[in-house]
Parts: sequence; structure tokens; C-alpha cells
Amino acid sequence: MHTYFFLLGTTSKLSFAELSCVLNQYHPEQLSDHIVRLETAEMLKPQELQNCLGGCVKILQGEVVLPAVSPQEIAKAIALLVPENRVTFAFGEFNRAAEEQIAAAEIKKELVALGKSARFIAGNRSGISAAILLHQQKVHEFVVITSPEHSYLARTVAVQNIDDWTVRDRRKPYADRKKGLLTPKVARILLNINRSFDHSKQRVVLDPFCGSGNILLENAVLTDAGIGVDLDKKSVRGVESNLEWFSKTYQQSHNQRVYLGDATHIPEHIAQVVTAIVTEPFLGKPKPKPEQVPDIFRGLAKLYLGAFKNWRSFLPNGAPVTIIFPHTLVGEKEYTMDALIDKLLPLGYTTVSGPLKYSRPDAIVSRSIYTFIFKK
Repeated sequence: MHTYFFLLGTTSKLSFAELSCVLNQYHPEQLSDHIVRLETAEMLKPQELQNCLGGCVKILQGEVVLPAVSPQEIAKAIALLVPENRVTFAFGEFNRAAEEQIAAAEIKKELVALGKSARFIAGNRSGISAAILLHQQKVHEFVVITSPEHSYLARTVAVQNIDDWTVRDRRKPYADRKKGLLTPKVARILLNINRSFDHSKQRVVLDPFCGSGNILLENAVLTDAGIGVDLDKKSVRGVESNLEWFSKTYQQSHNQRVYLGDATHIPEHIAQVVTAIVTEPFLGKPKPKPEQVPDIFRGLAKLYLGAFKNWRSFLPNGAPVTIIFPHTLVGEKEYTMDALIDKLLPLGYTTVSGPLKYSRPDAIVSRSIYTFIFKK
């Protein structure tokens, strides 16, 4: 058996939901908020998998079950795992908050005693950042991860390419932050969750509120076909420029199309090829006054219900719909879309995932992610 560990990002519940969908056949086990264990009979392709995921920071492979967690045992294991005489390493620990921290300097001392020339890159208790590992590829990162049964010495085998994510987040030509902006990583997570429920032979994703086009851009990275619709001419032109920029930047075709249109009246020539919907609809004002919230939520519920009714006319049986709904707290009263969700079941939409809640720092309106399966 092969043991792998996944270090999840800041939105750990959302990241775990994504991982569970992408690797559902392996039954991932969450050891703590940010560490997931996976056991497989076959070896995975860690970097390929890492490049697919939006919510994973690092993938580690369990190399050794330690008889004792000590500098001596860790150094002995590293000496066997790194055959070169010179070792440059970083060290971290997870799930050992109650134990005394092991110093990398002590491990280095033991490695020298074993005849190795050793140096270490200092980091925090959980190791060094993915960004450092990305740019210092000769560094071996080893991490002790304690589970209820064992303490493993794991080696980092894949890291998130933060540079690549930053390119799509900050360098695309068009973004309208006044409308709210779904981050590329969250867009990817939504797509991966939705993808796991889409059993069509030729996947075509519709984003009927495409905004700045982040869902379409991440869909292009995954090489799935996509269609975007938006009421705003400026947004449609902006998304077209973003997709053109994507093809030039990544030297690949994108297979995404964008149309001016209404999410509650998707044209038939667009709708007939759609197999799934992934979207962040209009969520209302980002910083509404408390007295405005009831009317805003009533208006949004009406908009969303109209869209869901229209989508029934073209979605194939079993099509997944992954969508973000707003929720907020005004005083002690919580405003949600729960009443809307109750109305969706008679329309043929069954909840299969969610609510997965997340919010940006300082955000007044938070988000809840749901996935529905449409049954005719």
C-alpha cells in the first residue's frame, strides 16, 4: 500500500470536499483540519494531481513509519531515503501540538554523525512554504505526521504552483471587482466538485452569470468545453479578451464560448449542448446597509428561482448544478436561501453537496456552495 498526505489550503472544508470528489474511490480520511490521509494500492501521479486541484497546497508521500519520533530516528530514515552524501532539507511536523518541537538543527547534527554533509532551510513548525519549495527544487522537505495509529515520516512530492495561480488571478486583462470576483482557486474547486457528478460523455459547462470569466478560464485549464452568458456587454467583451489572453499566455486553445444573454432565458442553440452548470450568480451589494438586506435577499431569491426554472427546459437527466448562494447576519437574524432551496426539490433539483460555507476576510455577505442533481 502507498500512503499519501494532502495539505489543504485556508478554506479547508471546501478543499476537503474537492479532494473527496476528485479521489472519491480512495475514501480520503481527514486527520485534522488541514491534513488528509489517503491509502492506495497503486502509486498516484502527485504533481499531475496537484496541478488539477484548487484547494491543495502540498502532496506528501509517507515513506517510513517511525518507531519513535526523535532526531536520531528521523535522521536515520532521511539518510536511507537520500542516497547523496550532501543533504539539503527542510523539516516540519503536523498533529504534534502537545509534543515538544523537534529542531531541524538536531536532525542535522545526527545526519552529520551518520557521515552526511547536511544543511537545512529554516521554516515554521509545519515546514517551509510551497513557494520556497517551488523555487528551490533541490531541497528535500520531510514532515512528521502523527495519526491515531502511527507517526509517519513523509516527504513532499508535489507543491502548488503559486506563480501560475497568480498569473491568472492578477494578470488577465479584464476584472470587475465591483461585481465581486470569484478567485481562480475557488472557481477550480467548484468545477472539480461539479465534474465528479457529471457522467456525460462530452462535458460542456455553462456559467450563466459569467462575470469576469474565472470559471471559464479554470475550465479551459481542465480542457473541458464551456459556455458563458452575461447580461452585461462589458463583461462579455472582457471575458472574450481574457480567453484570448489565456490562449496566448498558455499557448493552447480554450474551447470556451461567450454570449450576451439572460441567465433566466438561455437561448436554445446554446442550451442544447449543456451537460452541467457551474456559477456564482449576482450576490447583491457587497456591503449593503442592514435595512436593505431583506429586500435584497427577496430579489435574489426571485432571480435564482427564475433561472432554475429556465434551466429545467434544457438540462439533461442527471445534470449537476454547482452554485454559490449568499448568506449574511444582521444583528441576530440570519438571511439565507433556505426557503429557495425548499422550492427546488419539486422542480427536480436534489441537493448532493453543501452547504459548504466560506467567506473572504471583512466580507459582510458570505457564500454557501451547493451542488444539485437535476432529475426529470
